[in-house]
Amino acid sequence: MHAFALRATATASDGLETRAGAAPGETRGVFRVASAFASGTFRLISGGSLAPAARTPPLPIMKVPGLRSPHDEVGGIVYFGRMLDKLRLKAAGRLPEGYHTGTKEWYDFDSRCTRFLKVRYGALKKRTLAGGTDEQILRWCFKEGRKPGAEEIEIWNTFMRKRGWQDASSEGLESEKRQVGLGARKDIVTWFDLFDAEEERAPRGPARRR
Repeated sequence: MHAFALRATATASDGLETRAGAAPGETRGVFRVASAFASGTFRLISGGSLAPAARTPPLPIMKVPGLRSPHDEVGGIVYFGRMLDKLRLKAAGRLPEGYHTGTKEWYDFDSRCTRFLKVRYGALKKRTLAGGTDEQILRWCFKEGRKPGAEEIEIWNTFMRKRGWQDASSEGLESEKRQVGLGARKDIVTWFDLFDAEEERAPRGPARRR
């Protein structure tokens, strides 16, 4: 079997956190769809044309010390703390190869989070590495960008917690699960679930609440 890596579309790849050049698993960032094409691996670029796409190996299932669950909140906001963890770990040389950081793709979770707070990723990186608590850095975001209201935070949290569950990125999630050997796990129904499972935490998504 061969694959397509779909980029720059608002379909199955939309909203992934993932790894550089790929999507959550953190193969996160590029969505691969199994196909029966006879040769090569391709990616669909804007305009509908195909171009070669390099394969990105899946991350191993392992705990990453200092990297928290995307569910964990800072100031009531999910994912923000994980984004800070990745910045700190990468700067210290302790973020495993393959984890994506930054805003190269608009659908990456780092991209979504910085847009939500209206701060530039580069400025956030500089502020984070300058030191301070998560809460202090979040207050800096409120000052430099914006402070979302309670309803906006509720909408953000709900969207992020459920991304991958019965939406346009669900096929990408299932593809990624298969790649990392978790295809049979019915309790993994969101990208947050997948991040947790890959890092040896129990998923906390919609499937756990049924």
